[in-house]
Amino acid sequence: MKAQFSFLVVLAVLFLASGSAEKKHPLFKLDTLKNYVEIPAGKVKVSSNEYNVEGFYISRYEVTNRQYQEFLQALIETGDTQALSVAQVKNDHWQKINAAGKPQEYYHVHSAFADFPVVNVTYEGAQLYCQWLMDKINQETSSAYVVEVRLPSREEWIRAARGDTNSIYAWNSPYLQDAKGHYLCNFKKLGAEQISFNAENQEYELVKTYDGPDATLTEPGGNYPPNTFDLYDMCGNVAEMIAENGKAVGGNFDSPGYDVRVENIEEFEDASPLVGFRPILIIKD
Repeated sequence: MKAQFSFLVVLAVLFLASGSAEKKHPLFKLDTLKNYVEIPAGKVKVSSNEYNVEGFYISRYEVTNRQYQEFLQALIETGDTQALSVAQVKNDHWQKINAAGKPQEYYHVHSAFADFPVVNVTYEGAQLYCQWLMDKINQETSSAYVVEVRLPSREEWIRAARGDTNSIYAWNSPYLQDAKGHYLCNFKKLGAEQISFNAENQEYELVKTYDGPDATLTEPGGNYPPNTFDLYDMCGNVAEMIAENGKAVGGNFDSPGYDVRVENIEEFEDASPLVGFRPILIIKD
């Protein structure tokens, strides 16, 4: 009887393993898509409104310098000078945050920064990247699948960041540190020593900014714990563009803790050293 029970358990394990393997879409055998994660359909609450979001796939990491340079090189090889002009990195925009002393001169080209998130690209450049990636994927796969690649809507992005929770951050906690005191994202860490109470107007004021080693620049994906969907840096590091032009979400390395909330939204004009992006894709059979 024990032997029969053990045999049935083995069969059940094998069945479950094969079933989970079959859930992985065959398209994800492509190296191009190895770091994309499935986000199942679900509800998402934004402020006081609730939305139904269809399922999609999203990049596990923010688009990196390495990936964006591959895109730029493809434009050079095809001779698309018009697209290349739009997509070029605007490296001088580091000056927007007075990045004196930071390695901005080498950020987009040196191998040491290859896996850091790309910044200083325009909304139009990010869209061109999505178009290039979509064409690349559809050329690599069979005609049985058509893939759409684009920037996420705000609701889609929040669904990916929060999962099935209503947490204010991408991790299921209202705190910026874990139980051991480790920070959970890359942000500007302001402390009590930077805050003063003004007795005249009865308000608290920021009297000193902080630009220490924990908040000077972006960091490569994987330095902080992932969220429940195994996505990295949904809060902090770089704010991420959404489909609405001029809007970025999630805060950045220069944001204080309150501004790296999932629902935080900020406006940007042109390319910014604080803003990057991560695409989503939808597979149509």
